[in-house]
Amino acid sequence: MMAANLRRSAELDSMTGALNRRTIDLWLARSFSEAHRNAKPLSVLFADLDHFKAINDTYGHACGDACLRHVS
Repeated sequence: MMAANLRRSAELDSMTGALNRRTIDLWLARSFSEAHRNAKPLSVLFADLDHFKAINDTYGHACGDACLRHVS
């Protein structure tokens, strides 16, 4: 159980619970390889929050953090 918790903490962002960059990179590499090997299409969606700094500046970092958790 401790090993599973350690692995989880290494793969996830502690604030949002979303996969971290390293884990996403590994997942994408495996997914692209599998899609290519099986001749299947693969779609990837990236989202950018325009003017996010304004949320932190106007409402504070706690609100910005809540926004990031909601979006992720």
